[in-house]
Amino acid sequence: MLRWRVKELIEAKGISMRQLARKAEVSYRTIQMICQDPFRSHKILTSTWEKLAKALEVPLSAILESVPDDEQEKQMAIIMKHETCELDSKRR
Repeated sequence: MLRWRVKELIEAKGISMRQLARKAEVSYRTIQMICQDPFRSHKILTSTWEKLAKALEVPLSAILESVPDDEQEKQMAIIMKHETCELDSKRR
């Protein structure tokens, strides 16, 4: 299973999704979709991945990671928990 590491790279670079979107000339919604579900981004064009890698100043291979299938389930559980916590904190 492949997983896109864009969210981790954004955090490591200390930039926002909007900043990356502007720098890569990619829509914010595309960045948001990739960060929300790093396993489901198979419909993203290769040229978009190339723009993201260039904007993040990393090789294209640094954006993609191979993970075992059971790891996908663990990662999705973490993502869902994180998003739930974010929603809860925004409601307060």
